[in-house]
Amino acid sequence: MIVERVEWDEVGGLKIFLSQGYLLEVFPDTSEDDEYSEFWRLFNRKEDSPHFVVTGNGTKNQ
Repeated sequence: MIVERVEWDEVGGLKIFLSQGYLLEVFPDTSEDDEYSEFWRLFNRKEDSPHFVVTGNGTKNQ
């Protein structure tokens, strides 16, 4: 499968639109907002590629 598009919202929800009409929808089940909370992380499997991270404090690139 191929990732065609990604959408996210302000509360940490995530939709990954895949080829062949598949959709993966994710939502956080906690409201923690400290520096160690992490809802999800999106990254390429290539070595040293950047990560897109959604935490209780918002989004960031690593």
